[in-house]
Amino acid sequence: MIARTLQSGDALVLESACRVVGINPGPGAVFLSNNASVAVVAELEGDPVGLAYGHELRHPDARSTMLLYSVDVAFPHRGNGHGRALVAEFVEEARRRSCAEVWVLTDPENMVARATYLSAGGVQDNDQAMFVWVIEAESARSETQWN
Repeated sequence: MIARTLQSGDALVLESACRVVGINPGPGAVFLSNNASVAVVAELEGDPVGLAYGHELRHPDARSTMLLYSVDVAFPHRGNGHGRALVAEFVEEARRRSCAEVWVLTDPENMVARATYLSAGGVQDNDQAMFVWVIEAESARSETQWN
């Protein structure tokens, strides 16, 4: 198994990885053409089995951080270290980009995600709370995905 950061020419790989983990793919080229977007794929014998993605965020003080938005591994491949490998490669991409930190939010009850992040070297920050502003309706979201 390898985990690698996708490049601009890997649009079909991204789309395939999305399907494998149950995400309705949009045009992979659109996501990968944005320099702030990062996608990491876990491959087993050349086939995608997992996907992590997120975004580099530039701050007003000129430093950058990386938001790890999602980590997904296809059900039959869970529990084999693919999630940890995806996170580790995502963190390495942040290092290559000279980011100050990588951060991710998860539900306190999501023990699998928490174990994955801890096993990949993450440190839990107990002082965070997340607030959400819903901008578009759920039905419109699926219709406008990737537009």
